[in-house]
Amino acid sequence: MRDEKTKKYLPGTFIEILDFDGVIEVKKPLAGYPTSGLSHQRGIPPAIKNISINKKISTNSVNGVVKGREKSNLHKLPDLGDPPEKTGYIAKHVILQALGDEKSVKFYGLVAAKIPEQVIRETLAEVKADGARSPAKLFTYKIQRYALEQQKRGVVKALGG
Repeated sequence: MRDEKTKKYLPGTFIEILDFDGVIEVKKPLAGYPTSGLSHQRGIPPAIKNISINKKISTNSVNGVVKGREKSNLHKLPDLGDPPEKTGYIAKHVILQALGDEKSVKFYGLVAAKIPEQVIRETLAEVKADGARSPAKLFTYKIQRYALEQQKRGVVKALGG
């Protein structure tokens, strides 16, 4: 679509509306709706897009772990039985201070309640040594993997292996 004054191609998405006489009117681009890229090519009219108001996108995941469904392997581990003061200290003064991700304080509390302090400190040291771009994500991944290994060991012991 070209601007009549400048003769330049207009960016954006256009909507064609048929009036009652069946004549097509082309309006200005809609703000906030990206173009498909085709409107910038010569001789190709802009794409007409269906815009649905009732679309609901709901993903409830943190660091790739979907929440709200079956309990995670970390939740299934037994509590260590440490006093709440110790788990709070480990969550806030050890894990949070090392990773700085304040949105995950509840998760760090769960980790402190279920994972031995020595394992937490070793995992934090590995994450720091690795120099990861997202240390909190790497920590979460390693803790979830540790929890899965512990759960598998528990199943093997229960089966008498």
